[in-house]
Amino acid sequence: MPVLLRACPCGCGSLVETGRCKASTKQAEKVRGSRHERGYTNDWARKSLQFRRAYPFCGMRPNGAPPVMSRCHDEGRLTEVLGTTNGRPNGQTDHVVPHKGDPLLFWDHSRPVEQQPNLQSLCTDCGTRKSMAGL
Repeated sequence: MPVLLRACPCGCGSLVETGRCKASTKQAEKVRGSRHERGYTNDWARKSLQFRRAYPFCGMRPNGAPPVMSRCHDEGRLTEVLGTTNGRPNGQTDHVVPHKGDPLLFWDHSRPVEQQPNLQSLCTDCGTRKSMAGL
C-alpha cells in the first residue's frame, strides 16, 4: 500500500506522512518547551502510570465523575489505556481542566494521585482529540 504524503502544516513545502517536518517540530518544541519544562518529569510518568493502573479504561475518573471528551465512554467501548500498540502508548493521564503550567492544577498534593479529581484516563485518540480542541 503506498504511503500518502501531505504538506507540512508550517508551510515550508516539505512532504510528511504525519505531523510536521523535523525543522518545524524542533521550532515548535523550542516555543512550547520540553516535556520536562512543562512539568512532565519522570515523577509525573510514575504517577501517571499509577493513575492509569487504578483507572485502566478510557474515560475513567475518580469517584465515578463523568469523563470529558471520551468518545469511547460515550459509545460504550472499553478501550484500555495501559500498554503500547506498534510502539505507541495506548493512553494517557489527562488533566480535565488544562493546567497551562499551573502547578496547583498539575499536581494536587492534597490527595493521592489515583483520587485526584482533575485527572482522567484517556486513550490516545480521545486524548489527541481533546488536546486539538484546546481543552
